[in-house]
Amino acid sequence: MEIVRLNQRFQNRNDVLRKFGFTGKVLIQALWRIPDTEKRYVWIATDGKYDGGLNSLTNEGRNFADRRDPGTPGADSYGHHEDPNVERLLFLNTQVYRQPVIKFVGVFMPDPAASVWNVSAWTRVCDECALPDGSWPGPSTSNS
Repeated sequence: MEIVRLNQRFQNRNDVLRKFGFTGKVLIQALWRIPDTEKRYVWIATDGKYDGGLNSLTNEGRNFADRRDPGTPGADSYGHHEDPNVERLLFLNTQVYRQPVIKFVGVFMPDPAASVWNVSAWTRVCDECALPDGSWPGPSTSNS
């Protein structure tokens, strides 16, 4: 069984999405629900500033925050998570040696205690996932 591991790199969005069953031509939005699941999503986010906000991953990679600019619509309720049990496989659009790359940074769940007003906070619960069914073994015990 193939495993997607922490910091594994991909050339483009479709390479990532196809690993989890995407069959379309292009996906513009950052979030895509994995087929045959209700609460598991592939999330391809921009690392750093994006139109309408700022994404940041802590240095140790265990926490992720998506901060909406206060003036954007919906920013005042952005920190409210409708479902605290949703799981997102987070991939970041970033630069490595000035080359664009998409890398896997873990499976994240909402962190309601750290989510406030215009900040949606997430905590890494696993640093790998198995393919092709999109499942993963559960919370990670590694220090990576």
